[in-house]
Amino acid sequence: MDYAQAKFWMDALVLVGVVLNTLYTWLANRNRATRSAINRVDGKIDGLDRRMTTVEGDMRHQPSHDDLKGIYTRLDEMSKAQYRAAGELQAVAHQLNLINQHLLKVE
Repeated sequence: MDYAQAKFWMDALVLVGVVLNTLYTWLANRNRATRSAINRVDGKIDGLDRRMTTVEGDMRHQPSHDDLKGIYTRLDEMSKAQYRAAGELQAVAHQLNLINQHLLKVE
C-alpha cells in the first residue's frame, strides 16, 4: 500500500466520520429543540392553569341563577312599592292643591 492509497482511505474514513457526526448532531439537536418548545408550552400551560384556578375561585363567589332570581324578584317588589308610593304622593299633592285653592277662594 503506497502513500496515495493510504491517504485516500484515510480521507474516506474522515469523510464517513464527519457525515456520521453531522447526522448525530442533527438528530440530537432536533430533539433538543423539540424539548425546549415543549418546555415553553408547559410553562404557558402552567400559567393558564394558575389563571383558570383564580377565575374558578372568583366564580365561586358569584351569585347563582337562583340568587339572581331572588334579587330580581326583590327588585320587582321594590319597583312596585315605589310606583305605589309615587301614586299616593301624587294623590296627596293633588289634595293639597285643592285645599290650597279652597283657602285662597275663602279669603
